Amino acid sequence: MVGSTEGRSGMLRILVLSLAIVLGIVAGGVYLFVSKKSAPPVVAEVPLPLDLPIIEEVEEPIVEAPDPVVPEEPVVEETAPPEPVLPPLNRSDEQFKAALAELDGTARLIALLANDQLIRKGVRAVHALSEGYAVKEYRPIASPPGLFVAEPLAKRGPNDEMLFKIRDAGFARYVEHIAALDAVSPEALAQVYRTYYPLLQQAYQELGLPEPDFREVMLKALDQALLPVVLSDEQSVLSRPSVMYVFRDKGVEAMSGLQKLKWRLGPDNAAKVESWVRDFRAALVAGAN
Repeated sequence: MVGSTEGRSGMLRILVLSLAIVLGIVAGGVYLFVSKKSAPPVVAEVPLPLDLPIIEEVEEPIVEAPDPVVPEEPVVEETAPPEPVLPPLNRSDEQFKAALAELDGTARLIALLANDQLIRKGVRAVHALSEGYAVKEYRPIASPPGLFVAEPLAKRGPNDEMLFKIRDAGFARYVEHIAALDAVSPEALAQVYRTYYPLLQQAYQELGLPEPDFREVMLKALDQALLPVVLSDEQSVLSRPSVMYVFRDKGVEAMSGLQKLKWRLGPDNAAKVESWVRDFRAALVAGAN
């Protein structure tokens, strides 16, 4: 019995000892596992170089956005209408009258114009005016209606000749012509003159006169038309030694034909003509023709 008890007791000690050893091994393994897992990793420190460049912060420039570009509308330049192609001088009447007809207020004037060779006749008449007289034939415009008529005065001359003086009825002959001229714009007619100037110059050269430029002839004629004509009652007395009337005053009778024509127009008509001629001349000078 004793042997049996000791045998069992020995076996029990061996079992306990073995269990303690196993538990120790397990505890050590757990410790090692836990300690290895929780410990932080060791990082090797790398020394920084002592001569690193200092990098300064650079502010970037602020670039403002440009204003939106608005496209400009294309500029449309006004172009002058092309100059008309001029016809030959021999066939210029129709086109020249058509150019006049395009102007305001020219109906009366066109009705008074000659039917043919209008430019040639006009140039010849202008040259005559520049010399101080009016053409009696080959006129570019119709003559005033009727004849020049003067009324007799009660008194008579020293040789018992009849004396005359023009009255308002005589001035009335020219009313239609003055109205036709006054209705036309001087500036507009000056433009037609500039357009047809090559034909005017050609017609003037055909006359074979010494002045080379019709431009100067035209200005000279207009200056003649602007010369004042002022006569006293005594100076305006007429006599009629033959068919024609003449001034009794020798100085007045010696005036140019153009000056005497202005007197026959009458003061009101003459004033209208002078005003129109003055504006027409200014328009020609402004246009360099």
